[in-house]
Formats: sequence, C-alpha cells, structure tokens
Amino acid sequence: MGSFSSSFKKNAESFAASQKHREKNAKKTLHEKFLNSHILAQKKAIETLSSIKFTPDLKRLLLSFLIWTEGGKSSDRYVTFINSDPLMVQTFLKLLRQSFVIQEEKIRALIHMHEYHNEEKTMQFWMNITNLPKNLFSKTYRKPHTGHRKRINYQGCIRVRYYNAYIARELAALYNSCAHSLGS
Repeated sequence: MGSFSSSFKKNAESFAASQKHREKNAKKTLHEKFLNSHILAQKKAIETLSSIKFTPDLKRLLLSFLIWTEGGKSSDRYVTFINSDPLMVQTFLKLLRQSFVIQEEKIRALIHMHEYHNEEKTMQFWMNITNLPKNLFSKTYRKPHTGHRKRINYQGCIRVRYYNAYIARELAALYNSCAHSLGS
C-alpha cells in the first residue's frame, strides 16, 4: 500500500510540474502573440502613413479633428486644446504652427494639477513639451486632493489657447463641414 501512495504522490507531483510548465508556455505564447500583433499593427501604420502626403490642407483637417475631440467649443474667439498626453499636446502645437502663420505671444497655457504635485517640476515638464516660455503660462490651477488616490507620475493636464477668432472659426467650420459631407 505504501508503494502505491508514493507512486501516486510522484505521479501527482509530475503532473503538477508538467501542468505548471504548460501554463508558463501558454502565457509565453500569449505574450508572443500580443507582441506580434503590435509589430504587425506598427508595420501597417508605417505603410499607411508612407502613402499619405501631409499637405497643408490635411494638416488643417487633422488639427480641426484634434480641436473637435479634445478642444473647447464654448468660444469662437480662440482655439482651445486640453489634454494630459504630452505627445498629443506636441502634435496639436506642431499642427497649429504648421497650418497657420501664428503669433506665439497669442498662445496661453494653463496647467491643471493636483495640489500634492510639485509645481516647479510640472511647469518645467510642460515648458519642455510645448516649447513655450514661462511668461506664456497662466497661474497654475491646483485641484484639491480628494484623498482617494495619488497619481504619482501624473504631470497634470494642460489647456493651450490660441487667441485668434478667424482661426477658431475656420477650424470649427472645417470639422463641422467634414462631418456633414460624410453624411453624419
């Protein structure tokens, strides 16, 4: 009886070890599939972008879509863009600067951050991202801490405004006209 139980125990241990090995390989395979799908998506994106000519008109259209999705629409006297994604903020400013002849001194930036974040570091971060001098930043808005959670690596959110009524109206007309022409 003792040899049966020790044999059973060895078989159970062997089965558990092989099961663990299969699970590890399955996770590895899933991770490999995940990575491969990202590589394929990146290749497709590069292929798609290489066939597109970024004309001034296309850049204005892209800019208008950024305003439509991430911008303020309460005024037609200025263009407002609000986001926490540094790459998106850089893209907005690059498209604005490349689509129109702008006056940099008409840009204003306002940082929204939690009160427990370091204002100097956050200001420096957004100055580097936007390539705007400190004098174009308004006083930082500090959100009160609710006590629920702390976002340690969060750099806050930035609102960028460009004060030009003509450009604001043109961009709003562009995204509205595009939506209507597509049958929305």
